[in-house]
Amino acid sequence: MTLSPTQIPAGPEARAAAACLDRLVQEGRAFACWREPGGPLRFACQRDGACQTPASLREARGPGFVLAPFACSDREPLVFIQEEISAEGPGPLLDALQALEPQAASSQTGAGACSGAASDAASGMLSEAWLNQPPSPDYRQAFARFHERLREGAFHKLVLARSQRVPARLSPGTAFLRACALYPEAMASLSCTGPSGVWFGATPEILLAGAGGRWRTMALAGTKKADDPAPWDEKNIEEQGIVARYIQERLAPFCRDLAAEGPRSSQAGAVQHLRTDFAFTLAAGASPAEVAEALHPTPAVCGVPKEEASRFIQASEGCRRRYYAGFLGPWSGSRGALYVNLRCMELAQDSVALYAGGGLLASSSLEKEWQETCQKMKTALSAACIDAGDSTLAWLDSSRDLDRQPRVSGEAVDMGCYEFAGAGDVPLDGTLDLSATLGRAPFAVTAEVSVVGDETGLVMTWDFGDGTVITGSKMETHSYAVPGVYQITVTVRNGANEEVVVTAPHPVVSVPETCYVAKGAASVPPYATWENAATNIEDAVALAPRHVLVSNGTYRVSAQGVVLSADTELHSVNGPDETVIDSAGLGRCVWIANAGAVCDGFRLIRGAGNWGEKGNFACVEGGLLSNVILVVSEKPANPSFPHGRSGYVLGVFTEESARRQGIASALMEMLLEKAKALRLDTVTLSASEMGRGIYEKLGFTVKESHFTEMEWFPS
Repeated sequence: MTLSPTQIPAGPEARAAAACLDRLVQEGRAFACWREPGGPLRFACQRDGACQTPASLREARGPGFVLAPFACSDREPLVFIQEEISAEGPGPLLDALQALEPQAASSQTGAGACSGAASDAASGMLSEAWLNQPPSPDYRQAFARFHERLREGAFHKLVLARSQRVPARLSPGTAFLRACALYPEAMASLSCTGPSGVWFGATPEILLAGAGGRWRTMALAGTKKADDPAPWDEKNIEEQGIVARYIQERLAPFCRDLAAEGPRSSQAGAVQHLRTDFAFTLAAGASPAEVAEALHPTPAVCGVPKEEASRFIQASEGCRRRYYAGFLGPWSGSRGALYVNLRCMELAQDSVALYAGGGLLASSSLEKEWQETCQKMKTALSAACIDAGDSTLAWLDSSRDLDRQPRVSGEAVDMGCYEFAGAGDVPLDGTLDLSATLGRAPFAVTAEVSVVGDETGLVMTWDFGDGTVITGSKMETHSYAVPGVYQITVTVRNGANEEVVVTAPHPVVSVPETCYVAKGAASVPPYATWENAATNIEDAVALAPRHVLVSNGTYRVSAQGVVLSADTELHSVNGPDETVIDSAGLGRCVWIANAGAVCDGFRLIRGAGNWGEKGNFACVEGGLLSNVILVVSEKPANPSFPHGRSGYVLGVFTEESARRQGIASALMEMLLEKAKALRLDTVTLSASEMGRGIYEKLGFTVKESHFTEMEWFPS
């Protein structure tokens, strides 16, 4: 049978292709398989199984497939799979897959398309049950934090995301092909790399797509159920308008001939959104990679203002987004189709992690936002192949699945080796949710186990990881008095003598009053002694202790810098001459976002905040930044530059209400005394007319130069 280039395989072809994809996942091959709306199935793989991890999209050497996280870091880098092996269309795809792993196709039976691991029972049942669940404690707390900042006016919009891990054994290949069939208007993808893991999804949102000089993007925001006939409400219209205005502003420096069409309703699985499409021509000198990096993350997944919202989300959301709300797609530099990674899940051996988020405004309500995330998660779950098989085969009536259950249950046979047939036929299993996983000792945690399967005669034996073991109910509260890292498990037994051990997805960290940071230490959480100290400042600050003490050394930080979002006091032991925070030009060194936070006794170097915004080295929105030296330039000494050090004052600004009180003069005097102590050769600044008199009194003179400052404007 010959399939057209855009046709999705079915029957034996689908089973063979899915089996090959599953085998590549099991072997850890670096590959991607995807289908753009209206396009053919495509596949990219590297011969050696490795992938690139470029520092930015501009450094990705294509053609290939890119997968970028919400925020790049050492743990979640941008990954790029080169098209050393590629295919386009169902026939060439199957040929390429079988050439890579011929055993995968030949070992598949007629039972379904999974390589020994496809149980859709858990996901099929939970997809409906979740829609009736109340908001979790973690989500309630995060919503309160976000909503408070919105009501204060600190942000115009924030996107609050959550993740949920559930026990399920899915066939990645089968789920991907099912998504292609279910969602023809979405970008369906399955990717696997060592740094990122295995991701599958069907996203409706374009970040940037085009070729040569012509490109397009969209503003997709606002959400309601797909079958909701009511007009769009004011909250959703405002939310989508924020995203549309942001995109226009971000595109302005890079494009010409910008045309907008919309907003209009656009369905995406179980929900619909408001959508505005933008088309434009690249301006001379602009690159598509620059445009993509300027757009990401859009307010549809982040907030407004963008940079501040991104930092706040990473510090306060409580959900490690990983590659959710990042972007993915084929890319060659001059041609590409990048999509925002939404409606996605991360696949593990025996579980899946679902991700979803919603845009919050000051007018948002907790219950509506929670239900929105439930509806979005249903899009990914719907691709788990329930009732998606071929029920016309006569032998199905008398056959059994791999759990020895009837092969047909419900409206049709399920794709895969297992059949969902209701709770009574599901093996005993469960998930464990915690009210919190991080707090200062003494720290109380409420744990709740959710059980699937036969619940008659349940007995729960709890082990809280600190030597405390009890027999209790589905929900128990335990207090941790001693700082440490503890793993909670519960052993569940039922009257049918089934038993399952359920482990919390994340350990509980009881945080000491003081955490320590030192070069060469053992780096054992919660960093309660110098011997077990963290080796980087961000790890210790992330635990939000009352105090963090840092020993001598230079400490590199990530692009977001050291974020003090709790009332943590960060102190160096021996002061700024011995203790350095180095941003390496990636971003600010420090961001203080809590009134009770302190950063004291550090030298900040190579800071690079965005021009025109607050703080190139540090942003203080509360709390105290003290005893800090800003070093801008160090280079080899020479006769005219004897110490090899120079300072540059990026700006001295006093709020209008505090002017004419000598504050700026006193601040500059302190800075110049410090410059002498540091043996700086020069201190340079750019003086405004208002400040020039102050600087001249302090001894600054107009710098004479043999160079003429010149500028150029495009005609």
